[in-house]
Amino acid sequence: MAREIESLSKLKDLLEDNERDALLMIWGKWLDTGKDAVKTMDELAKQFKAINFWHAEILDVRDIATEYKIDQVPTFIFFKGNKEVGQRECLYNSGTKTTLYRRLQRM
Repeated sequence: MAREIESLSKLKDLLEDNERDALLMIWGKWLDTGKDAVKTMDELAKQFKAINFWHAEILDVRDIATEYKIDQVPTFIFFKGNKEVGQRECLYNSGTKTTLYRRLQRM
């Protein structure tokens, strides 16, 4: 399952010790698709066991949104170890899971 991140300091702690690839999703609970996006993260976590999956609700983690210059939700941030290697902003829809799956296969 994807792990919920409650603060920038918690994310930094996780990244400091992180030797695995990771995907962080910043989402908004007011979005109709927000819960679907979290469910997708949980499903992907079952398929990609070597990757850490994290999610954070933007209203709870404005410090993360500022640090990573989040303009839109959902935003997916990819990490190799503790280094950010990319971001993907998108409208969550039926194709999002496939897009993420393909990106994760390349990690």
